[in-house]
Amino acid sequence: MKRLWFCLALLLWIPGLSYAQGFNLGKGVGSSIGQATLGLTNGSKAASDIKLTTGNFSISGKATGKNNKPIQGVLMTISGDVNTSASTDRKGKYVFSPLDSGDYTITPTLEGYTFTPKSRDVTITTRNKKNVNFRGKRVLKSSPLKNDAPRLSSLSVITPAAEAVGWPYGEPDADGYYTVNGYKMRLYDDSDNVITDMPTSYASVVKIEIKVEESYADGSVNGSIFANTSFSAGGLSYPLVFNGTLDLTMDSDEFGTLSGTVEIQDCTLDSGATFFSSGSMDVETEGSLTADGFEVTHSTSGTLNVTDSTFQGTLSLTYNVTGAPVEIGDTVDMTLTINADGSGSYSSDDQYVGSGTF
Repeated sequence: MKRLWFCLALLLWIPGLSYAQGFNLGKGVGSSIGQATLGLTNGSKAASDIKLTTGNFSISGKATGKNNKPIQGVLMTISGDVNTSASTDRKGKYVFSPLDSGDYTITPTLEGYTFTPKSRDVTITTRNKKNVNFRGKRVLKSSPLKNDAPRLSSLSVITPAAEAVGWPYGEPDADGYYTVNGYKMRLYDDSDNVITDMPTSYASVVKIEIKVEESYADGSVNGSIFANTSFSAGGLSYPLVFNGTLDLTMDSDEFGTLSGTVEIQDCTLDSGATFFSSGSMDVETEGSLTADGFEVTHSTSGTLNVTDSTFQGTLSLTYNVTGAPVEIGDTVDMTLTINADGSGSYSSDDQYVGSGTF
């Protein structure tokens, strides 16, 4: 009789255990945290590209009138990857520098003048563009005083391009975020006020915020990371040390629902680096999965540290499977390694968590 009961128990127990092995708890948790790592990495890289001005090229030329006489105070506007203005000097000359390679349009304006051509398209590939010149023709007669007014005005309000092209990321949105390489970023002064008048106030920058808003298959990562920094014409000062909290969600047929947070602590990015040299990530998640009458609930907690250009560590994973002939549950260790691109691996001695890659 005892043997009969034992055999019956095995028949009921084994299907439940076999099904539990198909829930991929380790893979679901790992891939979700991997997406947070990818959001953190991409946002940090975007921040490292911030600079007050762009590359090392220039566009230059002059505006002249009758008898090749230079025209001072012509408002020269450049549009394209950079949008700003400058005015010609006493010799009628202007220069926009430094610039990245790319496509630009130069347009001259001055009250009382028409220019030929009206604008010029310029493409920078591997060298500076010189002699982007314009011929001006006076169309209105006015007294010397009136004619000087627009010139003096434009000279007084426009920063000469020879000094700086200016902030290349446009205007901030209603919440004060600039868009840099697809990421929303805010800059703060030492009173924690949001700076919205770049490049005028670049010397006041002491902190940067990167807003992470990433969606992927069946889930998302949202939150903000912050780094204290100063600002120069070359960009942010290094190292950048990021802190912040990212919220995770997942809702998929394979892994069920999952929500949680990762708290970024002192993740240090050095100049030119592709990943953090130090730092940690505190993880808290919970989730559930229902299939064929089985319900799995699980939670994780623990810390991953930066090691060899990855986040590595051991999380405590608690799971319970109900609806099987025999309930299954345990708290086990799961080791995670997560790369900068969000991929990684997981392993556990527990047969229901298992090991693999994501």
